[in-house]
Parts: sequence; structure tokens; C-alpha cells
Amino acid sequence: MSNFYPCRDDAYSRSYRSTEHAYQFRKAKFNEDYESAEYIREAWSAYIAKRRSHTIKKTKTGADWEAVRLECMRVLLMTNFTQ
Repeated sequence: MSNFYPCRDDAYSRSYRSTEHAYQFRKAKFNEDYESAEYIREAWSAYIAKRRSHTIKKTKTGADWEAVRLECMRVLLMTNFTQ
């Protein structure tokens, strides 16, 4: 299943339009870019959410996100496959 596939993803106590929305939202929140986070969450397509993620203001080092991104994706995928 593609992360861009439209589905309701209820990970992290929120509802998202796709796994891609949820992942990019978490990345923006991790970097404390709340404006991008809300834009991503409300984006009408996963493609738009992904595209907006390229503009996330990085407040933390890439190594910090690398340390948590795999666990974030694991949680999202587990949520997808158990709904």
C-alpha cells in the first residue's frame, strides 16, 4: 500500500487523509514549524502535503529527525494495517 493512498490514518490521536499527510505533519511538528504542520494536515492530497514538506523550517539537526523518523513511520504503518 502506498503512503499516498487516500485513507483515514488515526495515528498519534489525530486523523489524517493519508499516511504521507501524517508523516509530513509529524516532521513539521518535530521541527516546530506549526504553520507548515497545519497546512500539511489540511492539504487535499498527499502530493501537496509532500511538496509542502520541502519548505519545513529546520529548527533541529537532520540527525535528530533521522533518530526518530523510522519509529514514526513504523507507528504510522502499524496503524494503517490494524484499522
